[in-house]
Order: sequence, then structure tokens, then C-alpha cells
Amino acid sequence: MMPSLMNDLIQLLRSQVQIVAIQAPATERHILLEQSLQSAKNGLCFWSSGIQLLQKVEMLNGRLQFSTEYYDAISDILQFILSHYEKGVFVVEGVLTLNQADELDPAIIAELIDTFYELRFHPDLKLILVDDVIHLPTSLIPLIPTLRYPLPNPQVVNDLIQSVCSILTDSEALHRISQACLGLPLGELKIVLERHKGTCCTVEDWVRSLLTYKVSKLKQRSLEFMAQPDVQPMGLDLLEAILDRDCALLSLEARQYGLSLPKGILLWGPPGTGKSLSAKYAASKMGVPLLAANWGSLRSPKPGHSERNLDFLLEQCCINAPVVLFFDDFDKGFAGWNSDTDGGVEGRLANKLLTWMQERTEPVYVVATCNRLEKLPPELIRRFDTIVFVDLPHAGARKAIFEVHLAKYFPEPHFTDSEWRKLLKATHLCTPAEIALIVRKTAQEVFYQGRPGVCAIADLLEQRSLIVPAMIREEEAILAIRNRASFARSAASPDQSRWAAPEQRLFQNVTISANDAHFDDNLERN
Repeated sequence: MMPSLMNDLIQLLRSQVQIVAIQAPATERHILLEQSLQSAKNGLCFWSSGIQLLQKVEMLNGRLQFSTEYYDAISDILQFILSHYEKGVFVVEGVLTLNQADELDPAIIAELIDTFYELRFHPDLKLILVDDVIHLPTSLIPLIPTLRYPLPNPQVVNDLIQSVCSILTDSEALHRISQACLGLPLGELKIVLERHKGTCCTVEDWVRSLLTYKVSKLKQRSLEFMAQPDVQPMGLDLLEAILDRDCALLSLEARQYGLSLPKGILLWGPPGTGKSLSAKYAASKMGVPLLAANWGSLRSPKPGHSERNLDFLLEQCCINAPVVLFFDDFDKGFAGWNSDTDGGVEGRLANKLLTWMQERTEPVYVVATCNRLEKLPPELIRRFDTIVFVDLPHAGARKAIFEVHLAKYFPEPHFTDSEWRKLLKATHLCTPAEIALIVRKTAQEVFYQGRPGVCAIADLLEQRSLIVPAMIREEEAILAIRNRASFARSAASPDQSRWAAPEQRLFQNVTISANDAHFDDNLERN
């Protein structure tokens, strides 16, 4: 238990508060008991819903010792304590566990109310109720104060790391491992470090193992973590420069200067242009997990559960910081944010997110993507430090995108400059996602034909002829997006490569019909 929590608990118990709730993971049980024992003048006992045995807790030779008080299982521990004891501190674990409806049982609520009033006749009895998640109903909030088990500060984490990794002396290496440890409570961190002590020999081993553990842990809480990118986004040099500058603010030197991570970045542009891949890349560059949040999945038909889902998401981001929080298709979740058609739930969620983005101090880097910027609340847009427009790739970027995807299937594709120019011209309306699809379909087709790993320009052009780019299918909607691009910073510099086409308007007239576009594509292929 951290000193701040211990001080708060002692103050509550000394102020004649007899029942306190502490939200703490099960991994912190021994630390919590050690600290509670120091203030338990009349003895300390422990009960958990798992074994249901009441145990006396003592400290012998620097270690906790448990001795069973009663050898029969006790199901109603609160009533048992009130019936058999007049003094002592009792740590009770599992009474506040929520049911399948994510609520406390009405019978437990009624018993806790009765216990609160009956404790007045036992002034020397103190109850500490512990559970990993605590959501008290409004009837219990005034009766039972709730404390949250705090995370260890960086100095405590560093001391623990050095005690386990005794050969670690480099300050930058210690900082990297410490960053990977953040978000884990002290007891859990001790367990994880000891578990990996025999298999981790380098700083990279430690960072990778710790991050893998954190990601695996939160996946079990129904939070979606996205994998590291299999390819690097290409042709987005200005965006990469922005990410490099933001990543630098996670360093120990930046923290010493009082600099903190920006609130986040909003990636805006047509679908398939690499926005989601850039979010993955940002997390990869920072060396932190990427937590993907689906705004629609936060909604619940049960009253109050939508707000609770968002609270849990934001809480997990903060306690596991540094982390990248990724909202994909952000604009699709705010269709009714300023109306009362859903009882005002959407508006309350938006306002809660606004407040959190403005007031949080933890290093959580928010990356959101959207197609229609005007769908987002203006107040929310202002919370992002940077807005970047990710457009269709120019010729030089398309070649780089082709190369990075071709390398996954074809070890050494050799095309002449003339062939490259023909392919780049044929794909001038394609997004990076469509280019990746063309390459993947080509790899599949040549495999079916019995020549895996062998690719000709004709194979790629054939697959290009079988798709209709979104720029043609959804011409009007994408033009509406691109026409507002001047409101944001560009993700890419102008094409300076030798593949750059002479500057010209993408559309000779205001619009181009799908039939004309197909005809133009056929001319290009021929």
C-alpha cells in the first residue's frame, strides 16, 4: 500500500469511520495486509470469498504469517464478525464483487447498510472491504468511503527494477524499462519482474516482455489491442516528422525539462489512405501499446452503463500510460452528439471525453481518424494539438507503397522504369489500401497458376483492372472531403521523386463520371 493511501486510511479510521472500501487488485493483497497490520493495534484478521476461512495475520521474521481462527467455512462474514468480535481490524475481500449485471446484489446492499449501523455498537471494530472493481450504489456512497489503490511512483518502480535487475546501471535503459512498467501496481510488478528474470537478458527483452504482458492482461478485460504494423506507412514524411517530434517528448530528458506528451493528433482524409496504419506506427515508434476504442461499442441500452464503459476505458488508459488510445472512424460515433434522441447519452459521453482530454496529466496519446471532419463536435476538434490531412498518395509514394507490399510476397521483383511508370499511371486514383489489395490478389493469383514468387507488371495491371477505386465509386463524397483539405496540415510533401508526373489538375472538368474514368483507365492500361 502506498503511503498516501495508508495515510488516508488511518485518518478515516481515526475519525471514527468503521467501514472503508478499497479498490485494489488481488496481486496487492500481501502489501495491503502488511501496511494494515502496522495500524491494527487490536489485531488483524483476513477473510476472502475464495477460501471463506477467517485467518489471523501476524508478522514473523519479516514475513506475513496466517493462522486459521475458525476451521469451518464462513459464508456470511459480516454477520459473523459482528456476532463474535468486539475489537480488531478485519480485511474482507470479495464482498463487493459485482454480479453478471455489473451491479451489487440487493441482499448485499441491505446487509452492508445494516452492518454500517450495527458497527456503532462495536466502536473498536473496523472493516476494510477490498475488491478489484468497486461500484457502490448511491445508497452506500454516503456510508462507505472508497479509496483507490494507487500505482507506484517512478522512483519506487526504478528501485524495484534495480533490485531485480542488479546489473542494470544505464539511466536511459532504466528509463525504458520503467516506462514499460508503468500502469502495473507494485505487487503485480514484483510478480512479473520475478517471473521474467530468468529469460530476459537485454533491455529489449525486458521491454518486450513487459509490454506483451500488459497487452495480454488488458485483452482479458475485453479491451482491444491492435498488433504492431506489418509494414511502415510510406509517402507520409510530414506526418512521420510530427510523430518523431511527439515521440521525443516521452524521453527522460524531455521530462526533466517539464515537457509532456501532446494531447493527440487527428488524422483526417478519404478512407484507405493509411490513417489507421499511421496510428499503429505511432505506437510502434513510441514503444507503447495501442489501445483501440470503438466508440459505438461503448454504448449500452442499460441506464448509466455507457458512461461507466467510457470511465473504465479512460481509467485503463491512464493507469497503463504511456499508451496510444486509437479511435478509428471517429466521426461515425457522433451523429447525435447534440440531440436528445437517445436521452442525451451521446452528448454526455462527448462531454466526458472532452473533459478528460482537457484535464488528464498522464501520457496518453490520442490518435483519432475521421473522414468527415464536420461531423465532430467543434469543442472536441479543438482538443487535438494537430490536425493532419492524409490524401491520396502521389506517384513517388505509390511506388514506395508497391515496393513495401511486393517485398512480402516477391523477394526480388525487377521492373523497368517504363513498366513502373505504366503501373503508377494505372493506379493514380488508388489508395494505399487498394494498392495493398492489388499486390495481395496478385500474389494469390500467381500462386494458383503454379508460379509463386514470380510477378510481372501484367499480373499487377490485371488485378488493377478488376477493382474500381473508391475515388471513382464514391467520387462525390471523396471530393467533398478533399475540398476542405486546406483546413489541416498536409501529411506528405509534394512529390520530388523522378516518378512525379507533370503538374496537372486531377479532374479536367469539375467532375468526372464513372464511365469516363473506366474509359480513361482502359486507355492507360493499353
